[in-house]
Amino acid sequence: MLRLMAQCRAAWPVLEIALVVMILPWLGCAASELDGRGVEPPARDQPMRGAAVAGTTGHSGHGEMGGKSHIHAPVPPEYGGKAPPAGIWTNPTVLAQGQAIYRRDCLACHGEQGDGRGPAAADLPLKPPDFRDRSMVRAMTPDYWLWRVMEGGQGVEPYRSMGSSMPPWKGQLSEDEAWAVIAYARTFSGTHTPHTPKGHH
Repeated sequence: MLRLMAQCRAAWPVLEIALVVMILPWLGCAASELDGRGVEPPARDQPMRGAAVAGTTGHSGHGEMGGKSHIHAPVPPEYGGKAPPAGIWTNPTVLAQGQAIYRRDCLACHGEQGDGRGPAAADLPLKPPDFRDRSMVRAMTPDYWLWRVMEGGQGVEPYRSMGSSMPPWKGQLSEDEAWAVIAYARTFSGTHTPHTPKGHH
């Protein structure tokens, strides 16, 4: 009897290893069905909310507001390569002009602090971006900024299909005024120089 018990005790480590080897693959399979928060992702035949449109790059944006990701689409040729006047990013006169325009035309949606939480933003299907997000702001080239301000999103893809309510400002702002408000909007992130990586749109 004592000999049998000793044999069983010696066999336990082998059984434990065998059980671990059998269970680990199952655990890995189950974990792969969850995202990083332990939440089951949407079914594969359902589009993910806020997924980037073909040819675009995305930034996570307003998940806590229920908004979609901020999307960068390719800049159209008529705006491609456009650059602001030299020195505007830190020019006090330009920034003051941009602040006045922002407070008049942009604050209702983009917010007092540039966080995309203006009083009119709550009901928008496509939430305004958070201009405090330094990585997002640095990824937005000057020609992209100008295009988005001048053309808005109501009639521009992919933003129209995503429910953008941003109007085009080209009929109300001159190009210099657009650059001024862009320079001011960039101050929310503490970014004072433009980021112009090759190949980024």
